[in-house]
Amino acid sequence: MKKITLMTLIAIFAIVNVGLAQPMQGRGFGKGNNSMGKIPGYNFYEINQKDLGLSAEQLKKLKTIDDAFQKERIDMQAKIQHAALDMKNEAGKSNISKDALLSKQDNVQKLRNEMQKKALAYKIDLYNVLSDEQKAKINDIKSNCARQCNFGQGFGKQFNGPNKGQGPGKGCWK
Repeated sequence: MKKITLMTLIAIFAIVNVGLAQPMQGRGFGKGNNSMGKIPGYNFYEINQKDLGLSAEQLKKLKTIDDAFQKERIDMQAKIQHAALDMKNEAGKSNISKDALLSKQDNVQKLRNEMQKKALAYKIDLYNVLSDEQKAKINDIKSNCARQCNFGQGFGKQFNGPNKGQGPGKGCWK
């Protein structure tokens, strides 16, 4: 009897522990940080304004471009969500029309492509505000930041090891 009770308790304990185990969540990327080594977004310039030597006029131009894009982004996201909802409603009908559903899907994809083009144009517009010297400094800042901050690809700073964990840096990851 004791043996069965003990085995049952061990089994329950193991099941509960496995059920509660969760992977650790990283910090994720903030606005302007996930540039994948390409052209950075507004936050990169704001965070690194001293290192880049940005003037007040340049910061004002960058902020104006960012504000205009953010307003446009909100409108585009609303259009995408409306189109996706239309597609979902079309798919939920009892007799689905293949042509109508494909047309709705094409519309959603067209809007998403348009949004991606606008996002790329936004980053290029930000980049073109800089002088040639400032553009050259961007790669130095990106490559040095990961080493200085002890950040790299992968985890957050919660791990103890030679690099104290790795993860996205302060808006400067390559």
